[in-house]
Amino acid sequence: MDRDVAEYEAVPYRKTGGHKVRFRIALEASQWNDAVVECISLGQRVAHGWGISGSVLSDPGALSTSTSVAGVVMIAWELERVGSRSG
Repeated sequence: MDRDVAEYEAVPYRKTGGHKVRFRIALEASQWNDAVVECISLGQRVAHGWGISGSVLSDPGALSTSTSVAGVVMIAWELERVGSRSG
């Protein structure tokens, strides 16, 4: 996706015998609306047929099983407001 990755984690996913990979990337957008569009745009680089979920105003996310990355069967993204994590 042409972005630096932070907090990379790969763990076995026993349900399928594969792996689950999680990572964070910093967005370039400084405004919330622009960040939402940026996430959608980044997602389109690696998959299509996205199902959007959550509230576009506070916690949007999306999931796709139509990826363009070899070996990846499902991909998802979540947009999180900085400082919104609890616990």
